[in-house]
Amino acid sequence: MMAINILSICFGNKFIVIIFGNKYFAKMLEHTLYNPASQSKSSLIDAFVVRTKIFSEIFEIISKEDLVGDQRHYLLQGQRGMGKTTLLLRLKYEIENTESLRSWLLPIFFNEESYDLTSLSGLWEKMLKYLDEYWDTNGLYYGHTELFLDSDDYEEKCFNYLLEILTARKKKLILFFDNFTQLFLDNLTEKEKKRFEQILGSCDMIRIVAASAIVITDQKNYAEPLFKHFRVIPLVGLTREETLELLSSLSQKGNVKIDLVKNKAKLETLAVLTGGVIRTLMLVYEVVLADQDGSALTDLQLVLDRVTPLYKHRIEDLPVQQRRIIDVVAKQWDAMSTKDIAVHLRDDGRSISTKLISAQLQQLEKNNVIDKKETSTKNNLYQLKERFFNIWYLMRHGDRKDRRKVIWLTRFLELWYEDEKGFEVFLKRHIKLLKSGKYHAKSAILLTEALIGSNHLDILSLNKLYVATSAILTEEQRKELPDLTGKQLLGAVELYRVKDFHGSIDLLNAIENPDQSKNILLAWNYAALGDRDRAFSMVEGVEVESETQSFLLITFYQLVEDHEKAQKCMDNLDHSRDDRVLEAKANFYISLGKVEKAKALYMERLDEKDAKSIGMLVDFLVQQEDYQEAEKYILLGMKLDDAFIWPLLDLYLMKNNTDESKIKALAILKQNDEKFSSDPEFLVYKGLSKIFASKDDDQHPLGDFDEVQVLEDARKMFVKGNRRGYEYNLLHYFLLMLYTEIRPNKKKATRLIEEIDNSEHNPYFILKNAFILAWNGNYSSSVEVFIKNQRNVDFEGENDQRLVSDVIMLLVLRGRYEEVATIFDSVNNLKDILKPLYFAFLDLSGQKDANEYLKMGKELEQPVKDVMAKIGKMAKTYKLN
Repeated sequence: MMAINILSICFGNKFIVIIFGNKYFAKMLEHTLYNPASQSKSSLIDAFVVRTKIFSEIFEIISKEDLVGDQRHYLLQGQRGMGKTTLLLRLKYEIENTESLRSWLLPIFFNEESYDLTSLSGLWEKMLKYLDEYWDTNGLYYGHTELFLDSDDYEEKCFNYLLEILTARKKKLILFFDNFTQLFLDNLTEKEKKRFEQILGSCDMIRIVAASAIVITDQKNYAEPLFKHFRVIPLVGLTREETLELLSSLSQKGNVKIDLVKNKAKLETLAVLTGGVIRTLMLVYEVVLADQDGSALTDLQLVLDRVTPLYKHRIEDLPVQQRRIIDVVAKQWDAMSTKDIAVHLRDDGRSISTKLISAQLQQLEKNNVIDKKETSTKNNLYQLKERFFNIWYLMRHGDRKDRRKVIWLTRFLELWYEDEKGFEVFLKRHIKLLKSGKYHAKSAILLTEALIGSNHLDILSLNKLYVATSAILTEEQRKELPDLTGKQLLGAVELYRVKDFHGSIDLLNAIENPDQSKNILLAWNYAALGDRDRAFSMVEGVEVESETQSFLLITFYQLVEDHEKAQKCMDNLDHSRDDRVLEAKANFYISLGKVEKAKALYMERLDEKDAKSIGMLVDFLVQQEDYQEAEKYILLGMKLDDAFIWPLLDLYLMKNNTDESKIKALAILKQNDEKFSSDPEFLVYKGLSKIFASKDDDQHPLGDFDEVQVLEDARKMFVKGNRRGYEYNLLHYFLLMLYTEIRPNKKKATRLIEEIDNSEHNPYFILKNAFILAWNGNYSSSVEVFIKNQRNVDFEGENDQRLVSDVIMLLVLRGRYEEVATIFDSVNNLKDILKPLYFAFLDLSGQKDANEYLKMGKELEQPVKDVMAKIGKMAKTYKLN
């Protein structure tokens, strides 16, 4: 049930309704989103899709002529952006549109610019002026107040005169007043407040519906007796479900539709981050509508740009001391104590008293800026109430470490809700926006930093992003970009390959710490552009430091047809027929885009009667995804060596897994089933062919068999023969996935992980090992493996994050809270990277009342519940025994 408090004012049989509201007006931003009163009546009504229950309840009561009870007036209370002003206007418009009410009820809306309301008599004067305008009296009513001037009871005479007019006109008033506490109530004297309280409790011609961003329910902070006449309605942030409902409704009403299914994860992510603040959600809607293919982080950046004038003005309006406190609390992100805040504050080299800080915090709490979290001790915790305001502050004023907190949270939520990123489309839009010159420089740097480690970007795409970002930055700003020397060099080669010579040059010139490779690659591009003099100047005096640089220099002299110098460089290389030399040359040509030249090296070495030379060519062709040619030479190799059946089956099942290739694989398996029945490699592909089979496939050519058993048979053969290799690792990858996720079997998973050689530091096997150890109750060993190999784990990568989360959730499920704490404390930044999981751990470990848990923002409540639900689902699957 929602707590509702109504305040009433009665005088005789006359009735006036006053609705007070608090609306923050951003002077720097004229937009209907920040000033609902500037919207047309029809537009506001059409867009009013939330707070409908509160609207109906208030309207039902204020539309009744007869008032009963002590609390006849409303007070809408909530932080800025929660829709208070919009609700006031919606009520006003409904009264105007209701014929049965228009005959006797007159609604008046005073906006937030009513700065002349500095006294109680000023309120009555304002209402009289409005009645003059409404009935076109040429100033008759307000002019009549001149008769009361200089009298001691001026306010009372003005009020009684107002009631006389309403009685004569058979009207009652409903006054909509924006910013009740700050723009009106705080200006009254104590005598006026007592007089106003008497009016509220006795008049039946005036009803007030007030709204305020100031917290008045805390009697220690705001104890005016007049509030006993109000029913207080707290306007809290929308839930995730309400948010999606709001955005769905907006999409239905708009001319351009949002694909709610495709963007569901992104919308959920941003809904969590915005904390359900309606104004911010409307901004999110507008951004997503204009940019449906961006990632949640990108859209977050755009929304932050839009709210900057509003939040900047909010900060500037605070006194200096409160501004300093906000800076400390915002950068901390999680809630902190007064003592912790004091550590970060100095006043001309002197410590600031915690009492002074507490007093400022109380004022900030009263103004709905700070949220206080009471603890079991006297040391309460404080954080910014509006989480999106905190995000904005971090992203605009925090250092890189601060900003990463938001990035990690966004990445975690995207992963948790399985968002489809659409990187290729996103990059095209983002680069286009960068080139338009309208993108915020700091946002561009931050986004580039966030995407550097992404597995979704190839080298060329990453460098296109880097070049486009660098182009809009100043020389000083470019220093903030991460070091990409290695990737830039490779990117320059890629740009050269696609004949984007100017782009390659720009990228090379952006390298901060170049080596000789930069100059040689610059020479490539200048030569390609026909500037031979500049090209040769780049390589003049170059002393190669590696074989790779020798190859680069050789290629340059080949490009400019200086065969003498090319040959001289070649003389410095090993001309043996060593396989590694051949592969090194081929890989170099591939990096230049000269795939055919690389292929020619293998073709020159090819001997149709030499299985090894055929195998090297096949490996090259598979690497280049030239599966048709690869198939041709594999079939050639099979005439010499039966072992070529393995790369052929791998090609059909793992590399080129099309319906046609799958049919070929099944045919080969059937044809060779008896011949290779004792070969574990063959059994691996036989088992995988069943795993990859479609549900619509006809009966398997090899009959009905248990694919897991076939894989187990292969495993036994590998173990018995002490054999290792590609198929061996492939087998263990799929068996581990089956035994830990699809067909959980602790005993078999344990046996399997003990057979795997972890010397290659494969993160998948490392994390599966940690999981299985925990599954078996070997908790300390699990943590030891986890921490010992953490350098080999990409904690910000999606795949590794999922596996890490599985280990931690299993430990939490088992109640191994000490081990979980060790993991979080031992891995740098893991608490921030997996923040919802961290707070779920605190909750389930009985630390919900602890100060650390109380630091959690409201934006994490739903994600934490989701994590806890997933942990609950694991209980039946991963039993203790």
